[in-house]
Amino acid sequence: MYEIRKQQIMKLLEQRDHISVKEIKECMDVSAMTVQRDLTKMEQEGLIIKGFGEISKVKGIYLERLMLSQENDIPENQDKIAYHAASLVEDGDTIFLSSGNIIFNLAKRIKHRQIIAVTPSIRAALALSKGKGIVYMTGGMIAKDGINLGGEYAENTIQKFYADKAFITCASINSHGEMCDYSETEVRMKRLLMEHTKHIYLLIEADKFGMSKFYRSEHLSQVTAIITDRQPPAHALTLIEKLGIQLTVLES
Repeated sequence: MYEIRKQQIMKLLEQRDHISVKEIKECMDVSAMTVQRDLTKMEQEGLIIKGFGEISKVKGIYLERLMLSQENDIPENQDKIAYHAASLVEDGDTIFLSSGNIIFNLAKRIKHRQIIAVTPSIRAALALSKGKGIVYMTGGMIAKDGINLGGEYAENTIQKFYADKAFITCASINSHGEMCDYSETEVRMKRLLMEHTKHIYLLIEADKFGMSKFYRSEHLSQVTAIITDRQPPAHALTLIEKLGIQLTVLES
């Protein structure tokens, strides 16, 4: 059965960082088609990373190195946004976290909280896993950046939860007040996060207002509050005030 074979493969990956598909087939005495089908499902569940003729475990040395390499890379303005957002998280909250540097830094700052967190961000999940809360990853396909999950499996996971608060980012906000992102997958994930949340907090740098990226997402009217590093442009301020969105500007 799949679950038994999955456990066997994960045990093999506990012994080393990578293992070839050929070795898996030989160890388990199953057909190549069965192995490929199992590995595809495991990748959709966010358990492994498939390479050329081999697989590696998602959670482990790869991610530890990734987190350490990016530990101090976040700009000061993004760090301030994450710091303020962390003050809004309370023990007992169920929260959604999207992805990105600000979200990763937010996750590190709230790991001491007794919360339930759901996220497609592998970095955020790993940071939170070292703390007091309960962490759920969405599973799904691994994005090309290697640190986020998406696709139908992840979207189905999101729909099983309802959160008190969602902390999201986006690539930009266009002149019509629509959030924009770089991929359709990001847009769909963000839309579901927002649909299943009571309060939505948008964490964004001021220089992203008035810019248009490839894919349009939800309108600012769906957002509870915006936290930004400095005063947004005049047209954005007018729209935010008109929509009655709480705005926090962290500019000193």
